[in-house]
Amino acid sequence: MPGSHRWRKLPPKTRDNLKGQKYLTAPVGSVAIVPSTLWHAAGKNQSDQDRVALATVFTPWWIAQFSPAAAIPIKQSVRNEFPV
Repeated sequence: MPGSHRWRKLPPKTRDNLKGQKYLTAPVGSVAIVPSTLWHAAGKNQSDQDRVALATVFTPWWIAQFSPAAAIPIKQSVRNEFPV
């Protein structure tokens, strides 16, 4: 949903189409980069190949030092091994 990453609210709980929604389509092997906070969904994979998604989150160190995907705090000893 274009612009939804700026709305500071969650999408409605519906499976219906939303007014203003857009579809992202691209040739095989393409990469789409969008903010993870953009309202999004995935349609049915109609190919015999796996569809791969990678979600990353940037959080300044002074806000939180944890793994958002797993919501498990990262030990200091592990953080010390991260590249600067």
